[in-house]
Amino acid sequence: MRVVLLIRHAKAGDRDDASGEDHLRTLTRKGRVQARNLAENLAELPVSQVRSSPAVRCVQTVEPLAAALDMSVLVDPELMEGHPIVLPQDEGVFVLCAHGDNIPAALTELGIEWHACRKGSCWLLRFDDDGELEEVAYAETPSE
Repeated sequence: MRVVLLIRHAKAGDRDDASGEDHLRTLTRKGRVQARNLAENLAELPVSQVRSSPAVRCVQTVEPLAAALDMSVLVDPELMEGHPIVLPQDEGVFVLCAHGDNIPAALTELGIEWHACRKGSCWLLRFDDDGELEEVAYAETPSE
């Protein structure tokens, strides 16, 4: 069985208000709460790997989960904005933290009609032993 959790980074400072490079934007207080809630909700899963876009806001989103799992966050430049997401093909449970452009693009590529991809949200994709998509679920993470 293969499960991929596509997590859009939690709430970060406004792109228009940020000084410096966009990939250096950090999570807001609300975003840090979302990241902690994500960790609480997902920490019981048998996660094989936690991967993140190099953007600071993405890494910060999954750091609490990785810490709860006693794992490291694997920074993956291919998860950066503007890059197509290549889903893992191995068996296991994979957490990928990316952005509001490449997650919807990956869902569309899989033929999934997506209705939302809010900050801090998670798409669960479960594949059967033949690699066929058998379950899709969407959840938003509370920020309180």
